[in-house]
Amino acid sequence: MITKAQALASLPDLPPELAGWEWRHTDSGAYRLLAPDLAWATKFYTRPERAIAEARRRVLSQPKENGIKTFSQALPILAAHGYGEPRSIGGGHWIIDDRRLDKGSIIAWARELAGQVASAAPPIALALTAAESADLATHEATIAAGLDTFIAVGEALAEIRDQRLYRATHASFADYLAGTWPQIGGRRQADRLIVAAEVERDLRPIGLTLSNESQARPLAGLAPEERRTAMQAATEAAGGQAPTAKQIAAAIKIPPITDDDHIRAAQKLLADAARAGERTGTRLYQEAYGHAQKVQDTLSRQALTQQIDRATNAVAERAPRVCADCGGMYGAPGSLALRG
Repeated sequence: MITKAQALASLPDLPPELAGWEWRHTDSGAYRLLAPDLAWATKFYTRPERAIAEARRRVLSQPKENGIKTFSQALPILAAHGYGEPRSIGGGHWIIDDRRLDKGSIIAWARELAGQVASAAPPIALALTAAESADLATHEATIAAGLDTFIAVGEALAEIRDQRLYRATHASFADYLAGTWPQIGGRRQADRLIVAAEVERDLRPIGLTLSNESQARPLAGLAPEERRTAMQAATEAAGGQAPTAKQIAAAIKIPPITDDDHIRAAQKLLADAARAGERTGTRLYQEAYGHAQKVQDTLSRQALTQQIDRATNAVAERAPRVCADCGGMYGAPGSLALRG
């Protein structure tokens, strides 16, 4: 029987960016990595390489100085890469390209797209080990042989991305896709294939499967149990046949946006506007008024509108005014015309 000390001694060396991280081991043969500050740890894995990959993603996703730190900074990055405008569904979540994400996930995604993930850590060795080279060859053979088999391709792409098996020849996963697999259609489609493989894995316990990648898109932002529930409902609605993506989307129970959601969103915008510059602040106040107009309860809508009025008037009172006679600047009260 292998002792705990022997098991830990056989683990692979950690890369430089994980200096100070410590291994934890269970009697069942699972491993995890614990951060130096003891505030965060990876999941348990039977393959230590997966714990290393998760820890590296955690380290590399931390913002660099002057990097993308806010939700508003993340949105232009997503738009530049072809992703649509986020749609709020309440509860602090948004739908982007069929994914349900919170603000933190959206910011992390934008950092990765902007290349800040790759530059946030010290350089590491680019060469692959013999085992990694063999894994890369196996995954690429799967992709080449099964471009029409989207599940197998998605699983292979996920392994190449998570283990960074592209690093010997390309600086990023997106560069690897463009140079090696242009027929896939870029990072966006590769992400969809990877998500489809994840959804397929979650559906297997109940005996359901995907017929095409588009079926996975409405399920992408759901938890595993929610995916199974929605797919079962959609299959029943389709008379036992493979449901369409539209039927799956209709089976997903997205909670309606309530007055409280609009009020919270408007108050958050007011707080952000108070810290923002003039141009950004004006836009945020306009968005706050938009939420106020959607509040159904009359008294709540009036109270929220008055709160926004007070905030915009306070800004106007601090703003300098131009004297029509002498052209000089002076402070004068007024009201910003923001309601539109």
